[in-house]
Amino acid sequence: MREPSSPTDFSCYIPSIHSSPVKFLGRLIDGTLSDRKAIVELEEKLSGCLKSIHKSYFTGSQKLWFLQHLVIPRVQWPLLIYEVSISCASSLEKHISVYIRKWLKIHPTITNLSFYSPLSPCPLPLKPLTAVLKSSKISGHLLLRDSIDPLVSSCNPRLKVGNWKVDEATTIAEAEMCFNQIQGPRQMGRNGLGIAKLPEIPE
Repeated sequence: MREPSSPTDFSCYIPSIHSSPVKFLGRLIDGTLSDRKAIVELEEKLSGCLKSIHKSYFTGSQKLWFLQHLVIPRVQWPLLIYEVSISCASSLEKHISVYIRKWLKIHPTITNLSFYSPLSPCPLPLKPLTAVLKSSKISGHLLLRDSIDPLVSSCNPRLKVGNWKVDEATTIAEAEMCFNQIQGPRQMGRNGLGIAKLPEIPE
């Protein structure tokens, strides 16, 4: 440890973030104060996980299970804490879809929408990465907005996701849930009211 050059020189005791980056809640803070490096590392980590699963000797359905229950939850936290744009998540989602086609032995011309849409003739229990990003950002927004700490809740925190505004999407989703609660159960098809089982609306 070197001696301080002046009474106000504390660099010998407190290292700079340029030389020693700080990690807080999984987020790496370095001298650039930018998330670009972390996003590139996220892309490399996701690509490495997909390649490792692809090289394994498991079946296609087992590889899909690894993707949905191991890989996606592993990248969900970085999607929340870093400023990942929708276009970046969409690019990673296309990369994932390439491996899904290989694992299921599907023709390359099949659209990505058939993998994630619940209206597909053969729906798969998969979540698109863009939907995971949006749900993570909305969850983070609600955690900050409804925090028990008045200093946190009153500072009006905003999470950045490119042109997609998290606070407006949260307001719209809450308004739709409130409308569904007011509307109540409704008739489904030709069945009588109350015969068809409807999903419960969260309060």
